[in-house]
Amino acid sequence: MAHQAASLTKAEPNTYSPSLELIALLATGGAFFMVILDTSVVNLALPSIAAELGGELTGMQWIVDGYALVFASLLLTAGTFGDRYGSKFAFLVGLATFTAASVLCGFSRNILELEAARAMQGVGAALQVPTSLALLGHTIVDPARRARAIGGWSGAGAIAIAAGPIVGGSLVQLFGWRSIFFANLPIGVIGAFLAWRFIVDTPPKGQRKLDLTGLFFSISALGFTTFTLIEGSRMGWRAPQIIASSLAAVLSVAAFLITEARAADPMLPLDFFRRRTFSATVSIGLLHNFGVYGQIFVLSWAFQNFRHELPLAAGLSLMPLTTAIAVGVALGIRLVRRYGSMLPLAAGNGLAACAGLAIASVGISNQALLAGLLIAAGVGTGMTTPAMNLAALDSLGADRSGLAAGALNAGRQIGGVFGVAILGSLIGSDLSESDLRLALLIGALAMGLAALCACVFIKARNTQVE
Repeated sequence: MAHQAASLTKAEPNTYSPSLELIALLATGGAFFMVILDTSVVNLALPSIAAELGGELTGMQWIVDGYALVFASLLLTAGTFGDRYGSKFAFLVGLATFTAASVLCGFSRNILELEAARAMQGVGAALQVPTSLALLGHTIVDPARRARAIGGWSGAGAIAIAAGPIVGGSLVQLFGWRSIFFANLPIGVIGAFLAWRFIVDTPPKGQRKLDLTGLFFSISALGFTTFTLIEGSRMGWRAPQIIASSLAAVLSVAAFLITEARAADPMLPLDFFRRRTFSATVSIGLLHNFGVYGQIFVLSWAFQNFRHELPLAAGLSLMPLTTAIAVGVALGIRLVRRYGSMLPLAAGNGLAACAGLAIASVGISNQALLAGLLIAAGVGTGMTTPAMNLAALDSLGADRSGLAAGALNAGRQIGGVFGVAILGSLIGSDLSESDLRLALLIGALAMGLAALCACVFIKARNTQVE
């Protein structure tokens, strides 16, 4: 493994040039763009997938959450894998896995095959995201340029979110739902070539061991919890399967905590949570994505099944939210440079929460009013992204950048898993306006709690860049 990693991560010294930082951003940002775009467009494709392959709302939840569950479960181990064998090697493996899995998604013949390929995508995404941030942090050492590069990396995700509805809606309506997965192939190939040819790896830390026991219990804990949340509304909360799954989830969480406390080299050192900024940032990321991912899932489903819009029209209905996220990211970068992390985290989550509460109050019938509220929610959502990334990286130091990035993104993905599971279960297959409003209300309250956490636990200037 070590020899294989070395052969993949070798780069010629003369590949260093003034444009190296741009190439690193293109490769890592392009991969992140692909991961986020995939998440965005899949939501719009769900009704078409259900029509062709069959399946109820719970099956559609598993298409979204099966990917996110594996993604979240492997993020911490992926960070350690990158630290042990080199971030570049892990990044290339993840990019190849994600691209291949996308092709398999496109060729799926039934729901089970699609869910399995989506889980494989989650493996690739988990290897890409934390290692891409680590590569950026290693390549760009100047604090100001590093902050701009991380902002650009975040911006790539924001652009993917902004473009997702129109790209996804157009592809699904013109070429069918399979085209959203085949579109990943050229992005993955180009990104892999740029990374392999031009980016120099972070130094491998071969002494770090993979915590496979902790990984097993983390997967089982998230898996059983997600099963309980998604299937509970269909089977009944008192069904034997749901009771057994709930108990298994609790036992898995307890076993994970015990394993991590005793492990010599744990995937998630529990003493890190004694650092206020680290624990607060991960918690904020979880709450934030609970609201954002849950609400986007609910709105995507409602536009096509409640307002009976075609995929492209549903994508256009989401455009005010997703486009405004890109604007919010740009604003968040400026605020982080001047004021640190606390202000954009608190203000962004607070604005998104207020907009969500307003939507829950007035509903989605008035298109003009809804568009204005979605713009406000999008600006608030985007403001938080650069602040979360910088706060996480700074909380543990450069030598643990992979673990910091992995922990933050694991928290965010777990929040997204729970948001889709819980809010999706609230709306049910027979969507009513009251159920829709309740789901949106709970999502908004989660983001409000994230804003409160930022005000209380994040220092005003902990990540300021002069």
